[in-house]
Amino acid sequence: SPDRLVGFLPCILIVKFKNNQVAGVMLNRRTSMLMGDMGNEMAPFMIQPIYLGGFDGDNQLSYIHSYPEISNSEKITHDGLYFGGAFNSVRYWVQEGTGSSFNFKFFINYFEWSIQDFNAFIKSGIWHPVEASKNSILRIRDSRGPYKAKPLWTDLMCMAGKEKPMLLDIVSKIYTDT
Repeated sequence: SPDRLVGFLPCILIVKFKNNQVAGVMLNRRTSMLMGDMGNEMAPFMIQPIYLGGFDGDNQLSYIHSYPEISNSEKITHDGLYFGGAFNSVRYWVQEGTGSSFNFKFFINYFEWSIQDFNAFIKSGIWHPVEASKNSILRIRDSRGPYKAKPLWTDLMCMAGKEKPMLLDIVSKIYTDT
């Protein structure tokens, strides 16, 4: 099915530009692990899936969230999506504060590129950068039932297609040719 096909197309969120390096995490590759598999200290996030963020890093855990209150987190979108932060603060905010574990997305590893490689991927048309809201990035996508959500890749391409019609052409081709 087209939804299954586009599930293999990566959606990468850029989380850092630093020292001529670019780092990002893949938003749409779930692993078979849940946060609860990592031990009791992850209890507030027990049923949250862990995504494969990329192939760089030594099994480093990272996360995105919507809470500016998390100490040492970095704002990465204009509408308030944050990357990282002190995990003690994260746990406290969910256990004792008003935070919800569903406003976090967890990743193992990440991708990293030189700024030159990053720009070359965009210039060549291999990548299509789009801007997305924190809600579209953190949204839980139900894969079953009558209100089955479209894959993240499809949602992002359709949103961006309002400004870049060629992206809608790509989506249309995939959904009509398969």
